[in-house]
Amino acid sequence: MDGAEATARQQQQQQQQQPQRIPVTVFTGFLGAGKTSIILSIVARLPREAKVVLLKNEFGDVKVDSELAKEASVRVTEMTNGCLCCVLVGQMKNALLEIQETYNPDRIIIETSGSAFPAPIAWQLRELAPRGFDLDAIITVIDAVNFAGYEDTSYTARMQAQYTDLILINKSQMVSERELDLVVDRVNELNTDTPKVLVPPLFGGAGAPDAAAAGVAAAAGGAAAGAEGGVSLDLVFGLHTRLFETDPRDAAAAGGVSGWSADTDHHANEVDVMDVRAPLPIASTAATTATSSTGGSGGSGGSGGSASAEIDPAALVDRAKFEAWLAALSKDDVFRVKGFVRFRDDPRAAWIVNWAFGRLALTRSERLASRDPDASPVADLAVLVTVMGLDLGAARAGIQACVPGVQTRVTHAHRH
Repeated sequence: MDGAEATARQQQQQQQQQPQRIPVTVFTGFLGAGKTSIILSIVARLPREAKVVLLKNEFGDVKVDSELAKEASVRVTEMTNGCLCCVLVGQMKNALLEIQETYNPDRIIIETSGSAFPAPIAWQLRELAPRGFDLDAIITVIDAVNFAGYEDTSYTARMQAQYTDLILINKSQMVSERELDLVVDRVNELNTDTPKVLVPPLFGGAGAPDAAAAGVAAAAGGAAAGAEGGVSLDLVFGLHTRLFETDPRDAAAAGGVSGWSADTDHHANEVDVMDVRAPLPIASTAATTATSSTGGSGGSGGSGGSASAEIDPAALVDRAKFEAWLAALSKDDVFRVKGFVRFRDDPRAAWIVNWAFGRLALTRSERLASRDPDASPVADLAVLVTVMGLDLGAARAGIQACVPGVQTRVTHAHRH
């Protein structure tokens, strides 16, 4: 074997030993912007054989978006009770390596919490490049209906719009042409160069954008429609981002990303959070086994009693009252309500609650009605809800009046 053949064989062996490259797409965006809905619409249009894993960072410990993804048969790895960009950034590495070993996916999609800065997440992914992970893109989802409100109060929302490869403007069909112009103008002030596209309705019909919105889409970079509505796969995959290629230690020496500092409590500086829980109402009944007709004390026919615990449907949540509570919330004060509720008119199911800035979606799930705590986060609860906003006093009073025996705990942001 000559030298050239030996070199070629050595290079081939090295290539075989290298880990399979896994592209990673990161989605950021404020609370309720529509990240999960967009991601699920993208995953639904991928080839059936594609192996995609969603790494989901939930705000708090109520895994609503993760359960919605599971209902859509998407593999989900969850990280809760912290923010990926600071508190959980070290755990993200372990989660990614576990995903790589367990699933060997074709792609990983990371959905951050609404409070995450993109820079530390990107830096950690850059560090994992030798292990086979390629940061493909950072994509920011902006809520056209509510951006003007939360952008004024959320420093994080402005950071997300500034450091991204692509800005998806969601819910554009729900605002007027003038309102959409103002949103696009403000986003352009924050980030002039990054492409901005409107997200067509994920479900066609009455929500389709009008001609005025389509005109703004062209000015902002065009619409992003796929064949079935929603976002085109070619738009979000294969971007090969150059963002945050600088080593974080070099960036720190140079002053870092403008305005960013490693504040591990930044997610607690912007919104108040209320945890809402109510125990599952149980009616205990005695079940007595009849004495065996043989009269003997031995064998399986022996007499005895056993206790079984059954749900008391009459003590579950009144659906009309719960929906009335949600309808009365001010979207200026409350940004997001998410969680799980069991209604008295449907005791065989648990309902996933997803409320954002006045819009409510309820998803029925018999799977989540399981009494097995390993199978359901509400195995022993009638209500498990997280409420996020700026002033939760009225929301707290309302839910206490709506659900008897409910327990609430409010964590106030540091700005108070």
